[in-house]
Amino acid sequence: NKICSDSDYSFFVAGHIYGDPYSNDDTIGVYQPFLDKVDAINSCDKIEMGMFTGDVVKWADSLRIAVLKEDLSLLNMPYNIAPGNHDRTPLFYENFTNNNTFYLQKYLFININLTYNWNITNSNLSLIDSIYNANNENINNIYVFMHELTWWSPDSIFQEISLNYEPYYQGETNFWSTVAPLMKNYNKEVFFFSGDLGAFPN
Repeated sequence: NKICSDSDYSFFVAGHIYGDPYSNDDTIGVYQPFLDKVDAINSCDKIEMGMFTGDVVKWADSLRIAVLKEDLSLLNMPYNIAPGNHDRTPLFYENFTNNNTFYLQKYLFININLTYNWNITNSNLSLIDSIYNANNENINNIYVFMHELTWWSPDSIFQEISLNYEPYYQGETNFWSTVAPLMKNYNKEVFFFSGDLGAFPN
């Protein structure tokens, strides 16, 4: 696949980089197919940053976090992590301090740490709203990154998507009732990214 484009700006997104959930519990470090792309990513001057959409480690213990940091140090650009259910531990947060919001040219990037019930909290929505209202004249697109597919539900238009682990779905999400109407009011193009799929053959 062509990694480097002629766009005015570029960033990469990768989810579930600990790799194969079928492997044994000795899984340590970043999935080799992603590591194989690092040189190509680094060689593209257009790529200014990276976003990881959760499950960057199989277990968030000290050894795996240390190896993850070593692997990610191969990137020659800043990156942020939207934590997944495998990542959310005090030890993980001690080692990875993320910017919740940041800008690339006229594009707003928002990093969401979802709760286990898949809902975007009122505090996160208030943060997004206040940042947007303060900067709306300078914003072209909005990119929102998270782990869980908060827009998915068994009766949504995305119901045929196979989640990594459907039982994590708590029975409801506030995406369509609260989040989508808020974003539509912004009158900007908004893109949501999630990493909690594609780990299994289905």
